[in-house]
Amino acid sequence: MQLEGIAPDRRMFVALGNAAAAARDLEQGRVIHRCAQESGYCRDSQLATAILNMYGKCGDIRSARVVFDAIAAPGEIDVVVGTALVAMYGRVGSLRSASNVFLVMPEKNTVTWNTMIAAYAQNGHHKEALGVYWRMLLDGQHRPSKVTFLGVFQACQSPQFLIHGRSIHSQSTEKGLSHDTAVATTIVSMYGKCGNLDGAREVFAGIQNRDSACWTAMIAAFAVHSDPASTLELFQMMLLEGIAADGRTFMGMLDGCTHTGRVEQGCYYFGLMSDHWIVPEKEHYGCLADLLGRAGWLLEAEDFIKKMPASVVDDFKWMSLLGACKMHGDVSRAERAAKQAVQLNSRNSAAAYVALSSVYVANSTKLHRP
Repeated sequence: MQLEGIAPDRRMFVALGNAAAAARDLEQGRVIHRCAQESGYCRDSQLATAILNMYGKCGDIRSARVVFDAIAAPGEIDVVVGTALVAMYGRVGSLRSASNVFLVMPEKNTVTWNTMIAAYAQNGHHKEALGVYWRMLLDGQHRPSKVTFLGVFQACQSPQFLIHGRSIHSQSTEKGLSHDTAVATTIVSMYGKCGNLDGAREVFAGIQNRDSACWTAMIAAFAVHSDPASTLELFQMMLLEGIAADGRTFMGMLDGCTHTGRVEQGCYYFGLMSDHWIVPEKEHYGCLADLLGRAGWLLEAEDFIKKMPASVVDDFKWMSLLGACKMHGDVSRAERAAKQAVQLNSRNSAAAYVALSSVYVANSTKLHRP
């Protein structure tokens, strides 16, 4: 196009920036940014958002901040650009920076509030996410949307926040959103992780269009708080409804077994995956290895990790076994686990040796205990 003498316009630069972000192509993104600057579009908010997003997805936070600082003074932050920067910081876990930008924005829209809530919730800062939600209500200028509830219910998935979850559930009902499949699924997951199985059942029963995610949330709740037979029965009911199991379904079941220490049941679910033509991923292998180790099945855990496909084995699995060895006092196996962890990731050698030292100390304490 440029060879034909036609200069790219603002929309073209936005599209190119989004394409570079999708491809995680930092070098190409920098070229696009430089050309946009030379064309005089550097202060356009839509283009700035695309460039910010590109740098954020490519992990170049410093350049993203330079773009942001170049287009607006702290008291003149564009809502769209500011929200994009909050989202970018949230994705990389830089919550203090996200909060700083959020606080100095003179104007916020519903998307801005939702982005800050999601940034906290997705990084495990549940108390802070709830704090932003209640401040949004007190501010009174913007009403919670479906996206708001999806984020804030994720922040309530712990027993200590159940009282907040129940209150926000009532608010979503008042707004007619509690029967939306996506929102209802997060409510089921919230009640399940808070240990309120009856609450999860009640919400689940009221969902008309149950999809795979909805069934998975309910199955995960049963896997943690009910008996294995009931969990398997619910799983069969899902299949009878014509909903195919996927990797997330089995991850929920395996995770429930890990929380309850049901080794045989976890092994059964893992084996059942092949019957449904599902190839286990890193998370499935890691969950079962963790289950075996926590339960004291150290020989089986070590053999299981050794037999994993090379594509899923990493130092974290050996570090998990190392932690289990400390728990159960197996020094020789801990030494082998530490060696394997270091071989797979030499940059994490310090953590492996510190963990191994704690195994020696714990075992020494046991030997000298009167």
